[in-house]
Amino acid sequence: FLEVDVGTPPQKLRLALATTIADMSTNLEGKGASSGYDPAASSSSLNMSQEVANASLFQDNISIGDLEFENFTFLAEKGANYSEGLGLPSVPFQGDGYFGFAFAAYMKENTGPGMPALIQGLADSGKLKEPTFAIYFGDDSPGEIMFGGVNPQRY
Repeated sequence: FLEVDVGTPPQKLRLALATTIADMSTNLEGKGASSGYDPAASSSSLNMSQEVANASLFQDNISIGDLEFENFTFLAEKGANYSEGLGLPSVPFQGDGYFGFAFAAYMKENTGPGMPALIQGLADSGKLKEPTFAIYFGDDSPGEIMFGGVNPQRY
């Protein structure tokens, strides 16, 4: 999982890494590892759409480690249960949603307009030298995510 800070002040969310989708989705109610995303608790939250099928698009500030994004667009769903279908059958995922690392060409068909593909967005903003990422899952040690390149010590 990936810890992502969302909002002002930051709300810590645990999100599954997904390499086949390119957007971010989290819950509005506490069915995951935390109490979920609470837009009312963030002074930087902006609801981008009317609720449709218990979900809304929001913009808010997010950070992943040292990377910070202002007005990042993501989906938040009321009553979402991400513990079903995101983990391995023997290790259910106890988190708050998912964070996609795929490129824009792999965006889900039902993704709302304006939802960015993270890696391409980082490259377009100049925060990455190139639109790449590498994930090292670790052998009895913490894993790592590298944006904009590859750690040659890992591969």
